[in-house]
Amino acid sequence: MREHLTKQVPGVFAPVWVVYLFASALLFQSFHTLEHLIQLYQHAVLGIDIIHAHGLLFFFDTEWIHFLFNTSYLTCLFIIFFGIGLHKKKVRTILPTMYAAGFIFLIGFEIWHVMEHVTRLYQHLDSGCQPCRGIFGQLVDVLYLHTFYNSTVSILSLITFFNFGFAKRFWQLL
Repeated sequence: MREHLTKQVPGVFAPVWVVYLFASALLFQSFHTLEHLIQLYQHAVLGIDIIHAHGLLFFFDTEWIHFLFNTSYLTCLFIIFFGIGLHKKKVRTILPTMYAAGFIFLIGFEIWHVMEHVTRLYQHLDSGCQPCRGIFGQLVDVLYLHTFYNSTVSILSLITFFNFGFAKRFWQLL
């Protein structure tokens, strides 16, 4: 069943499963960001060396897990994009330009983030590094860089979740 997302955007519909998918993906992304913030706290406040600052779920702090998680999140964003019909010009013209542009920017930013992880995974397979530097990690400390990446993705996802009316629909469905 397709439902209007908001009264403000009457021509944009989302199947119930898309609302649940976005809410679930956002929850996991927020937890992932929290893990990076905890790693940053461990390093910056507690003085733990970056190599040993692994967050609460230290056994998930591997190149493979980060690659799989970020690739999965990007896949979810694409499913949501197509699920609400944002690939259709008709839908994009109904939406406020900033909403559509913001969601497209979010996807583009996450594509870059995934490319960083593709590079890091390649470096890991090639040399065994853990953590690996990636692309911009050659210039900026990897911990700070990926905390920035994940915080930005989480904030942009939250903005999209509220702007498109997913939050309101989610609470109505509970």
